[in-house]
Amino acid sequence: MTNLPRCTKYRGFILAAVLATLVLAIFSWFKPVRVANEGPPPPKPKGGSATLQNSSPPSSAQSADIPDPNDPRLTRLPDGRVFFNPSVEASRMISHSITPEESLDVISQILGHYRYAYQENPVGENSEITDRLLGNNPRKIVFIAPDCKALQGGKLVDPWATPLFFHALSAEHMDVVSAGFDREFWTDDDLTTGDGPTGDP
Repeated sequence: MTNLPRCTKYRGFILAAVLATLVLAIFSWFKPVRVANEGPPPPKPKGGSATLQNSSPPSSAQSADIPDPNDPRLTRLPDGRVFFNPSVEASRMISHSITPEESLDVISQILGHYRYAYQENPVGENSEITDRLLGNNPRKIVFIAPDCKALQGGKLVDPWATPLFFHALSAEHMDVVSAGFDREFWTDDDLTTGDGPTGDP
């Protein structure tokens, strides 16, 4: 058996050491680096999801239920009532200078304003409907001026001082009837107006 020279043995050993070092270097190069003090992620703030929910804008339904405090059509009174100005101003148009038919048209317009706010007609007899239009409603919205010429004894009356007759045909339509000059209902001189669907005032 032939003995290899000593230098050849050393060359093999050095080559093996270089290859092992190279393998270790490659392995450590591709191994992901781990931060020494790495710990679990910080806990989320308590109520994180609730914070997002609270910061989200209100739904359209909620907005409909809450009148915009900056709406120029509203005048807030110290007692908590709110004048709906387009309706209140319309009620002040009722006077002896307009015709009975025009008076009924104004009443119909006021009822349309009520439906704009509540999506339905006020219900009840003349005095109950008048009471709601004067502000005795859930949001305390006033639709008729307290000095309206059509107000008499807590009721809405026609130009001959006869209380009007209200007949709701649906949530969106209301007949308003005046007894006319003879002050008797269901005669030839009766006046009536059937107001139509609600429009934005």
